[in-house]
Amino acid sequence: MSVKYALLALLAHAPQGVYRLRTYFEQVTAGQWPLNIGQVYSTMQRLQRDNLVKSAGTEPAVQAGLPDVELFELTDEGRKKIAQWWIDPVDRTRVERDEYVIKLAVALEYSIELAQEVIDTQRFSTLNTLQQLNRQKRSILLTGTAHQLIIERQSFLLEAELRWLDHIEKSLGSRSPKPQASSSNDQKGQS
Repeated sequence: MSVKYALLALLAHAPQGVYRLRTYFEQVTAGQWPLNIGQVYSTMQRLQRDNLVKSAGTEPAVQAGLPDVELFELTDEGRKKIAQWWIDPVDRTRVERDEYVIKLAVALEYSIELAQEVIDTQRFSTLNTLQQLNRQKRSILLTGTAHQLIIERQSFLLEAELRWLDHIEKSLGSRSPKPQASSSNDQKGQS
């Protein structure tokens, strides 16, 4: 996820300080991706260095005794960058590092039985998470909010994971060692 572009897009509304930007980001993403204030601050410093934002002065601090809050606003270059971001598709060709895929790949190095156990455990967890999301979906109003959008996206991803787990399990079943027919020598020795 590109926090940099999200922060730039949020600055298009009005000049804002670091704390307000963090709160705004968490508000529009329904708190699904909390940001560390240090991450927002360092991102704003890099954006300023890259001439995508500039200082827009200060506003008084909320509490007495604290320093004034520096405000940031988009530069013309920052506006161009955001305009391009809106029309650029998200690159889905890069394979994201996925802890579960790594765990399953390593389990396969040990045994198909261990891999099956890892699949069963993940399936149980994924089904529970999907059920929780479905309960959440029913509890929020169908208003097209960011929270609903995020829950629906997660639900679709979990459903896809369940289909993938079924596929992997089927594939492993076709690879499991077949019982060997007893050889004719074994049969002669038993008669």
